[in-house]
Order: sequence, then C-alpha cells, then structure tokens
Amino acid sequence: RGIDRRKAAEAELAGNRARLDFSLDAARIGAWDYDVLTGVHRFDARCGPLVGGEAVATMVSLEELGRLTHPEDLARSRVEMLRHIKGETPWYEIEYRARSRADDEWYWVYARGRVSARAADGRATRLSGVMMGINERRRAEIELRESENRLEAALWGGGVGFWSWERRTNELTLT
Repeated sequence: RGIDRRKAAEAELAGNRARLDFSLDAARIGAWDYDVLTGVHRFDARCGPLVGGEAVATMVSLEELGRLTHPEDLARSRVEMLRHIKGETPWYEIEYRARSRADDEWYWVYARGRVSARAADGRATRLSGVMMGINERRRAEIELRESENRLEAALWGGGVGFWSWERRTNELTLT
C-alpha cells in the first residue's frame, strides 16, 4: 500500500516535470540558479541557445559571468541582485546583454528570479529564476527609434509638421 502511494507520487512528479519541461521549451525559457555562498551560476541547457550557444547546461563563476555581461549592464545587474538579496525588491528582474561564447556576439536577455533558499539566520543563500531571449524585440525597438529620428529630421528639414485633435477633450497638438 505504501509502495503504491510512492509509485503514484513518483508518476505524478514525472508527469509534472514533463509538462514543465515542455512548457519551458515551447516558450524558449531557460532556468538558472545562483549559489550566493560559492558565487557559482548554473544555467540549464535551454539558456545556451538564448545567447547563440549550444543547448548544454553550464556552470560559471561570478567572475566569468562578469566577463560575459556587457560592461554597460554589469553594475546595474549586480546592484539589482544585491537589492533583491537585501529584501528591497520582491524579485530580481533585469534586461541585459550577454556575450555568446559561440560567436562572441552580444544577445539581449531578460532574467527574473528570487531568493529560493535562506540560511538559519535569514541570509539569502540561493537565487533561482528564468531567462528568455529578447534580442528580436530589442532590435525592433532600436530600429523604431532610428526610424522616428529619421522622420523627425526629415520633417524639421522640410519645414513640415503634423497636427492632431483629440475630440473628447478638444485638445489640439501641433508639431
């Protein structure tokens, strides 16, 4: 009877794991884990392709992660993580550029996680979370900004402007 319950629990756990794996794969989301005490970051195999690499689980030191994080994003990333560890934010959440080991290019990623383990004295010992690639969205944002700048320059250069009228408020806007 106890064996049957255990087998049923194991089957349910395996099913839950399979559904979670399928969902993460379908959403192209990778999982990460950070051991605060050792400084070791673990990334599951789904994280590699998000930054142009192979689907291989990896472990990197805090120092190595610093080399793989864009210099303009590194300080902000560390500040946000420390703020979360200190309890100032409910989540660690950031968009940053990560260097690919495969092609040495920068890839935009979004990471979100939170403290997942604490020592007896309450200090954070582990953070766990997910990451997803946002390179296409970031590139689209840059292209849109550049297009808006070109349009604005053309309008100013040609002495052309636009107007809009908000009927409900009777507000007129001129450019």
